[in-house]
Amino acid sequence: MEVIGLLPPRSFFITAGTVVSLAVMFLLIFLEYKISWRTLIVCAIAGIVTPTSGIGGQIARKLSHGQWLDMGSFARNIFEYEGTHYIGAAAWIMLLAPLIWLIIMRKSEGPFRKGGLMRFMGILSIYAVLQGFIGRIGCLREGCCHGGAYSGPLAVSCVGLDYTVAPALQTELILLFITAVLTVIMYINKKNTAPVFCIGYGVSVFAAEFMYYRAGQVTVFGLTAFQMIAIALIAAGLMFIYLPKRKAK
Repeated sequence: MEVIGLLPPRSFFITAGTVVSLAVMFLLIFLEYKISWRTLIVCAIAGIVTPTSGIGGQIARKLSHGQWLDMGSFARNIFEYEGTHYIGAAAWIMLLAPLIWLIIMRKSEGPFRKGGLMRFMGILSIYAVLQGFIGRIGCLREGCCHGGAYSGPLAVSCVGLDYTVAPALQTELILLFITAVLTVIMYINKKNTAPVFCIGYGVSVFAAEFMYYRAGQVTVFGLTAFQMIAIALIAAGLMFIYLPKRKAK
């Protein structure tokens, strides 16, 4: 607990996550596609998808408070900031990027053709997992996200609380770290990276959500909105496995 208190504030990790992930993303784009006018188009696509991913994170947070039960209220308050969640940002990136790529790159050749989408998604996977992992360390420092009251095995302390809680954020961070390592290894070995990221990220959030304490959060059949988005992200990962195999036939 003392070590966590010595960490920089949450804002440091949010900024660091953005700067590091963007720097790595654009570096990988230029290493992968070299310098050409098409590379600038790839950068433009990434430049559209990644800065707007916060919209997905904000929508995820709104849905967690049950605003999907009243779509009129949801539409009226869509631009009011009520917090964010990285699972929404990840889902936004992994669903919007393929759509834009297939529209713009449908007549291109070489690594820019439709089949080259998987390599581009690998770069975005590394971006998203780095940003999510670094940012969540900031949440650990802030104590803004924590598990419910718990005093059993593996109970942990949390900043600002005088009782121990379930290791929700710690579990999520461990699973995110494993996902990040596997994603990078798959990318280096030129494998289909997007499924590993989508499934790994989805599982990390889905599993950890059972331990979180979130006041006022609406559940359906015992599942939170974040878990439902996680299921959608896992489904997207399975889609990224299926599509390349279908094209190969």
